[in-house]
Amino acid sequence: MRASNPPAPGEAGIASRLTIGHHRSALPEPCRSAESRVTQTLNWQMTKTMQIVLSLISGALIAGCIQVQPTRNSPSPPPDAATSHSEPKPATSPARPVPTGDDHYARGIVIQSLTMPNKLGVGGREFRTKPNPKGEGVFVYDPRTEFGGVRRNLIWLVVNESAYPLNGSSKTLTPSLMWPREADQAVWRATNLNPYVATEAIRIVFGSK
Repeated sequence: MRASNPPAPGEAGIASRLTIGHHRSALPEPCRSAESRVTQTLNWQMTKTMQIVLSLISGALIAGCIQVQPTRNSPSPPPDAATSHSEPKPATSPARPVPTGDDHYARGIVIQSLTMPNKLGVGGREFRTKPNPKGEGVFVYDPRTEFGGVRRNLIWLVVNESAYPLNGSSKTLTPSLMWPREADQAVWRATNLNPYVATEAIRIVFGSK
């Protein structure tokens, strides 16, 4: 029995190349496995990166809430000692309001000093008041200018809760009061009136009559 015919010399090379070509066709499978592993690695790395980024963002938001909340709820800080400090004010007694009409307080001081009864029949009910336009004090006066047929001007000045008669007729009715020239110089200087002559004061009070 004859053995099968061996391949022709030219066909042997072709068969060898076909065999090698058949084995090379199986190489793409491991390449696909490597690509799959690379893709999985990249996906894992991207997922891990996103987790880190989200963690950082969450941490920043939480930190911001922690910093904002005390600012909203905490009380205002105390003022700086340098700005809150104020110079102490000197203790003073409440000042009487500046009289704009009839000053009952000043009028009462003069009435209490009147000699009762007196030869002019003055009891103080008719007294009026007028602020001193030149300085401190309030004038107390009787608007009547004639007593027993004699022209007289009754006028006092009340300053610092003390009354001073400004002429002889007023001094006669209130002998216990001091003359303006006997007053403290600093007190009377604030009135800007002459302590010896009542001419200006009489003009201020009775000048329009």
